[in-house]
Amino acid sequence: MSFPKPPLTPDLLAQIFAKNLGEGKSSGEIASEIFTHLPESKQTPQTYGELVQFTETTLTQLVGDKIQSTGTASAQEVQNPTHEEIEKKLEDLAIRYDVPKKALVALIATESDFRQFDENGKPLSPGTSSAIGLGQILKPTAKLYGADYGKLGSDWEYNLEVAVQIYAAGYHHPWNSSITDLALRAARAYGMYHDGFKAVYKTNPDYIDTVWEKRYKSRY
Repeated sequence: MSFPKPPLTPDLLAQIFAKNLGEGKSSGEIASEIFTHLPESKQTPQTYGELVQFTETTLTQLVGDKIQSTGTASAQEVQNPTHEEIEKKLEDLAIRYDVPKKALVALIATESDFRQFDENGKPLSPGTSSAIGLGQILKPTAKLYGADYGKLGSDWEYNLEVAVQIYAAGYHHPWNSSITDLALRAARAYGMYHDGFKAVYKTNPDYIDTVWEKRYKSRY
């Protein structure tokens, strides 16, 4: 025999976030639990989508609020990974996605200088864009690749893997895959990663030496 879920209240909402944050649940999993407490008339695909967006934003904010209120938080939330940890993860991802490790190290150095979190312990997100974490992945890009935006801010290994997945798409793009100069191929892939294929290369297939690509090449 099933029993109806208790109605959603501010206190219950806070309890759901606290429990799931402690268990490392994703924004989608948290949104699904909240969804079950809504009246049946409100349980629509549109409402669920709005809940996922709300949960992503709230998860990112909760990490920062916890640090500001207590001055401490778990190592997973506030400590940046070491260069050695990042390079070890990139070594594994380089094999999996068939991309030179050197190109991936340059990618993360260029995007975030190997930082997942800022000096306040919040997920690194400089400026006014939604770029976040080691790979500075934008929210629309995360959605395009089916990635959990909230998890991109809290889990550095997950952020790296999604970043490499995006970068590899440019590295192995038909327009780029025949390039024999690996440094040039890597820089072109970065141009697509940072600026987008349609925005930069679709109308001009030649290499465009943008400011960001020059920065990437200086780290390659």
